[in-house]
Amino acid sequence: MELIFIDGKFYPRENAKVSVFDHGFLFGDGLFETMRAYHGVCFRLAEHLDRLYLGAEALRITVPYTKEELAGFVEDSVQKNRLAEAYIRVTLTRGVGKPGLDPRTCPRAAVIIAALPLTPYPDEAYTLGWEAVILSVRRNSPHALPPQLKSMNFLNNILAKLELIDRGKPEGFFLNQDGYLTEGVVSNLFIVSREIVYTPETDSGILPGITRKTVLELCGKLRIPAVEKKLAPAELYQADECFVTNSLAEILPICQVDNRLIGQGRPGPLTRHLHKHFQDLVNDGSG
Repeated sequence: MELIFIDGKFYPRENAKVSVFDHGFLFGDGLFETMRAYHGVCFRLAEHLDRLYLGAEALRITVPYTKEELAGFVEDSVQKNRLAEAYIRVTLTRGVGKPGLDPRTCPRAAVIIAALPLTPYPDEAYTLGWEAVILSVRRNSPHALPPQLKSMNFLNNILAKLELIDRGKPEGFFLNQDGYLTEGVVSNLFIVSREIVYTPETDSGILPGITRKTVLELCGKLRIPAVEKKLAPAELYQADECFVTNSLAEILPICQVDNRLIGQGRPGPLTRHLHKHFQDLVNDGSG
């Protein structure tokens, strides 16, 4: 039986409910974090919670628990569900209030934690790589909605996902208003050219992912040159390798974009090298 944490208590999944007057439901007023547990331990839990609390501060949402308390609830969620490999989502909403935009009508924020069995990406995704496209849907302007906020309002990504469904591809890349690459629908983007790793800079309008940060740290440790910069679509098409990162997929190769082969059209050596070291990191528990 799956148990879901809601505001200090655990409920069976079928009884896990929130109010229809919660501003997260009414307006998408809230934040979330997606994490992965390995061997029953959440990877980079502190960093995920740091990002959640920073976002809450920006939205002026008071989290009703300390970081230490919330970390304990996340760990309890994994243990109570008896999970070794887990998908974990922590959701923070403005809470229940009057059906209007004024956040002051919400006296207490709500916290929901779901720890569920992990459905891994298929082996073929890593051995053969994914196909991707450059999306016609543009990324939200960072001047309108700061990308550093992992907001519950995910309509930009949902519109992009609908485009992917129509085009029959598993991933796609947003351009910003200036025509530069930002990120994937569910991932951060990296390319490799002449053994140098490149990724869009944060000012391009991206959510700087926890796995993205880990990959950049690995590059430093392995003495692989890594550069954050503005990336044009032509640089992606001409790259030797391409891969994407997120908490669930880790490091996943992209071998074709807009029906153009990237490099040799198969997972590249540097992508495989980084993924091996990433898996070593999570398996030895030092992450």
